[in-house]
Amino acid sequence: MTAYGILGDVPPTDPEGFLTFLKSLPSPEIYEAVTEGEPLDDAVSHRFPTSLRRRYERLEGFPAGLLIAGDAVCSFNPTYGQGMTVAALSALVLRAHIAGDGLPDPLSYFRDLARDAVDEAWQQALVNDLGFPGVEGPRTPEVLEVQDYIGQLLTVARENSEVMAAYARVISLTEPFRTLRAPQVRQALDLFPQVRA
Repeated sequence: MTAYGILGDVPPTDPEGFLTFLKSLPSPEIYEAVTEGEPLDDAVSHRFPTSLRRRYERLEGFPAGLLIAGDAVCSFNPTYGQGMTVAALSALVLRAHIAGDGLPDPLSYFRDLARDAVDEAWQQALVNDLGFPGVEGPRTPEVLEVQDYIGQLLTVARENSEVMAAYARVISLTEPFRTLRAPQVRQALDLFPQVRA
């Protein structure tokens, strides 16, 4: 069982405090399911200070024979479940760049890494983080529009399995965000009464 919080609202590690935290969540099913089981071990706390992205693709030069991947390029909040997927996508980019003869061009690698592995996940994390009022950062009109759209989409996804499946593919990084703007998804949102109101 993993529970997490943000901005100081974190689950305690003592059994009673942990259950109280779970009971405070909007979905009572989580608390109810956990109270039916027995813990296998003591709770452990893990703190993640901040997501961090290093923009190597913006450098004008980089040492030949050295390439960087994984958390050394971008570390993600583990609660979003993006780090391992981005690392796997990064490995595909790395494979493509070391497949040829000679040393790969680091700057070309970092540009492809940003485009093919990091950008989508970073944007998702950014939009999600900025949904919390205590998180510092610019809430541009584009960010606010995406947050509103995702809110509408999640309302519909509770009742529409196709919309939920499309959302799951996007947050698991198997499809880009633009697929959530496909006509069939927009039509599902338009047809849902609570979203239109």
